[in-house]
Amino acid sequence: MGLGGVKALKALFFVGGFVLNLSAADPLQVSQDLHIHGDYRGAESVLREGLKSESDNQRRAAILNSLGDLLREQDRSAEACLLFHEVLDLPGISWRSRFAALMGIADLDRQDRLWVRSASEWNEVIALAVSNGDVVCESYGIRGLGEMWLDQGDYARAEPLLKRALALIEANQSATVDRISVALDSLATLYRAEDKTSMAEELWQRELKMVRGLFGDYHPQTGLVLAHLAEVSAKDGDFSRARDYSRQVISIMTGHFAADSMPVAAAFINSAMVEERARAFEASASFYAKALDILRASGHPPAASGDIAKMYADVLSQLHRKREAKQVVAEFSAFRAAK
Repeated sequence: MGLGGVKALKALFFVGGFVLNLSAADPLQVSQDLHIHGDYRGAESVLREGLKSESDNQRRAAILNSLGDLLREQDRSAEACLLFHEVLDLPGISWRSRFAALMGIADLDRQDRLWVRSASEWNEVIALAVSNGDVVCESYGIRGLGEMWLDQGDYARAEPLLKRALALIEANQSATVDRISVALDSLATLYRAEDKTSMAEELWQRELKMVRGLFGDYHPQTGLVLAHLAEVSAKDGDFSRARDYSRQVISIMTGHFAADSMPVAAAFINSAMVEERARAFEASASFYAKALDILRASGHPPAASGDIAKMYADVLSQLHRKREAKQVVAEFSAFRAAK
């Protein structure tokens, strides 16, 4: 989501160069450049600094939406939600700014499994795009609604929406590579859920080529695609390639995020799943344990934590550690009940 020392040094020099010129630069452009190079902390700092001196509501809306998206990408949902609602409270903003904020809120509600609310918000997003004749934005909304159905396991409703979203954006000459790659990822995820692994892998390989060209080898967005490829490689029994992908994911995420962050936990889970499928249960248990330590320390583990705990418990049972397995499941069930 391999880091060499040279690349790390180059990233530091890159960040330093921008810090020296912040007063004369556009915070939106600077933060975008920092984000592309994987410096999330630097990008956040630039955007927050830009808000302090920005009095124009349209510009404030753009910065708030960018900051919200940045925080959402780091699984900082509560902070992101406040920023998107702040945008909606600003008078005199464009429909595009409102669209971006609504899309952020709809996606956060999808992640929190607030299905009815999220569906209503996605339909509002789509209607706003259609009323303004923007096909690219319409595709974003359709994709979001499709992902919501995918998350619920309703593949019959998800598939036509995700295919439609990809077709719309690929046919539009103004669509950027990063947006096309997101649409590819969503459809690939559906194919993976439907056990169409060869079709999923084909789309993820296309996406990997795109994100490497846009962000480079060492970036969290590249890591996300590698994590998907690790999973499908393991499912196909190619454990050597799956391990190579998953170890790259760990290296990328630990290089860009704090040791106790959700992206790092996700990287450990990815490796745990690969090792579990390879029946290397000791290695799998070790990775699951590291991930759950991070989730446990967060105090507010995400809804999926209970599912991860059950997966860990299954591995522990394979290792004849059934008492420990029961304790893990009970602990994270209590976390979920308290939320």
